[in-house]
Amino acid sequence: MEQLASLSATALAGGYRDGAFTPIDVIEALQRQVEAIDRQINAFVTTVFEQAAADAARCARELCSGSDKPLLGIPVAIKDLVDTAGIRTTYGSRIFSGQTPERNARIVDQLIEAGAIIIGKTATHEFAWGFTSDNPHFGPTRNPWAADRIPGGSSGGSAAALAAQLVPLAIGTDTGGSIRLPAAYCGVSGLKPSFGNLSLDGICPLAPSLDHVGPMARTPQDIDLCMTVLRDDYAPIALQTLDGMKIAVPDPAAYAELPTDMADIWHDTIETLTKRGAVIRTFSDPLILDCAEIFTAIMVREAAQTHIDLGLYPSRFADYGADIHARFALAKMISDNELAAAQRDRDALRQSFLRIFNDADLMLTLCSSAPPLTIATDKDLPEKHYAYLRETVLRYTAPQNLTGLPAAAVRIGIDGFGLPVGCQFTAPLGRDALAVAAARLFHEATPGLQKIWPSIF
Repeated sequence: MEQLASLSATALAGGYRDGAFTPIDVIEALQRQVEAIDRQINAFVTTVFEQAAADAARCARELCSGSDKPLLGIPVAIKDLVDTAGIRTTYGSRIFSGQTPERNARIVDQLIEAGAIIIGKTATHEFAWGFTSDNPHFGPTRNPWAADRIPGGSSGGSAAALAAQLVPLAIGTDTGGSIRLPAAYCGVSGLKPSFGNLSLDGICPLAPSLDHVGPMARTPQDIDLCMTVLRDDYAPIALQTLDGMKIAVPDPAAYAELPTDMADIWHDTIETLTKRGAVIRTFSDPLILDCAEIFTAIMVREAAQTHIDLGLYPSRFADYGADIHARFALAKMISDNELAAAQRDRDALRQSFLRIFNDADLMLTLCSSAPPLTIATDKDLPEKHYAYLRETVLRYTAPQNLTGLPAAAVRIGIDGFGLPVGCQFTAPLGRDALAVAAARLFHEATPGLQKIWPSIF
């Protein structure tokens, strides 16, 4: 029965239908897994297994009565930025460490209505404003592949919980890569949907013009399953081949300085897609290849204003962690003229993507050009880490937030450190299912790679 913890949401649903096991069995297995492993990882801030057990018993009865809810009995973890009625929701902050919301975020209601069982809240970088998930108030979340390294952020808890087989489905948020980077660092899958496709009601904002919420899972197939619940008009696409599909990739010069092992993985990925019929197009648009400064100007100014509007800054300044202090300082350094210039560049970036998609169906890029950092142990390191991550992550993940385009992350290899490497398929606006379909095809085309999980097991 312990193997139940390793099953995908799709496999669990099939097992329930066949009568092989019940939601009660699954929740019990996951509770044992969390109690045995999460002390090493710190993926969860709060767990609610007593409530989950009661929900599992109810789901078991519904299954016996023939209910066809698509997520009936499927366990889900919710990022601790998302409101959950009756369950502590901290936003990763000291300020809200004792908060228990009275109502659910819209996305939580959708999951529950579809039969999902909430098992807990996953760790986040403070107010989701960072890429490490090294939280000064609740401790660092550790990467299950290497406990001395970050899982990425800000949805690091959700990604770590998936990789450690503590839950089959999770919810994350993404303002500058916060679903896709942890998915890549932890070797799982995630979707940043098209901007506005999923409701942000009941989710603590960071930078409203950049914020997204979306599903995370161990497989793209489970992303499809979850999205059918979250969007009535979402229709999964079953790609058997890529024959004739045009995929835009960066000009080789853009990736010339990749570490050798990562470069080999990237080339192998292109070869895999080509063998399945993809037509590769290259691009060298400088805005798409590096818009980190554009993103930083817009994001930090919006985020600072968000905290002013929430009545938290500057009155609660002392209750923020040191790295968030540095973000506020950075926001003060960005002038109105610089912000206006960044907004103009953002408009130009949208036009750049329109040109790309005039000649391509999808875009493929890395999620990061370097392995996850070791966890900071010195108080001065978090901001140094942030500067490093701007260079190795934001240039890859920020374009999709600035433009609102959907992007699906999937594992494409294991590097020389034994750590997963991920890429992202970006699709035109509103074509979320196409991005996931490409990720799913690659996932299914590389079964040996996708079977590898952390040695913690």
